[in-house]
Amino acid sequence: HNLARISLLVGNLQRAEYAWWRACHLQPDSLDYSVNLGISIAAQKRFTEAEKIYKSVLAVNPLHFNALLQLGICFMLTQNYGNAKTLLLSAYKIKSKDASLLRHLSLVELTLGNRKEAMQYMQ
Repeated sequence: HNLARISLLVGNLQRAEYAWWRACHLQPDSLDYSVNLGISIAAQKRFTEAEKIYKSVLAVNPLHFNALLQLGICFMLTQNYGNAKTLLLSAYKIKSKDASLLRHLSLVELTLGNRKEAMQYMQ
């Protein structure tokens, strides 16, 4: 896990992916490791693969905040703004003060032309 985090921070995405893949296999019940694996895959612009990982986490725990957030970001990056907004709003119900969530939710609202809502999330 630590090797994966460091690898991701220094931009070695393939090493981060492999390290989180290993962590997932060593602790298959760790949903957080699975989400982190998805992050390293999404960072390589392999959004379809990352989406499958996030959805598998949500199948086990539909209220997993980071899986909702990351899947929402994944949809945002693939310009699926309707699904992105739905997922980010679900995450908002869990952690309404998370800065990353608020930033992404605001960006989605801006993209959809909802300036008033975007401003609310940024305040």
